[in-house]
Amino acid sequence: MNNTFIYKAAEYQGELFRKSISRFKCSSYYFMWRFLTSETITFLDKDVTSFSKFNDEYVLDLLNLENPSVNEKEGEKISQKVLYWIGFIYRFLCASYNYTSNYAFKMIKPTEMVELYNSLHTQSPEYAVDFIKNTYDNIDKEFDTLIRKMYL
Repeated sequence: MNNTFIYKAAEYQGELFRKSISRFKCSSYYFMWRFLTSETITFLDKDVTSFSKFNDEYVLDLLNLENPSVNEKEGEKISQKVLYWIGFIYRFLCASYNYTSNYAFKMIKPTEMVELYNSLHTQSPEYAVDFIKNTYDNIDKEFDTLIRKMYL
């Protein structure tokens, strides 16, 4: 995939995460969970070019329709800078390794992303996603180990 396009999609998702603070009542963690496991992002994952087709308010409206609870529960907010970085890195990770958002969410939780912010936000996105993949992508390894135990 074109590197410029990956950056644009990552910036778009970063903006969605940043805007969630003023748009929804829920905690930032709750928003990330609902967003990264939603049908809305599943649709966007299937056609990454759709990130350029919809304005961010439309996508947030879709999420609100799918998960009205994002406006029912109040909670702790993370800073806009950190949220932007997390949204950017999740999309960059998915685009770089052809992961779905749901897979990325299962691989590394938002709480872990917040913990990594201080050490990775000044690094290149390429370095950050390589670090995350090499450190947290145990899902395939665990599955392979389980299959090998069952059939070997």
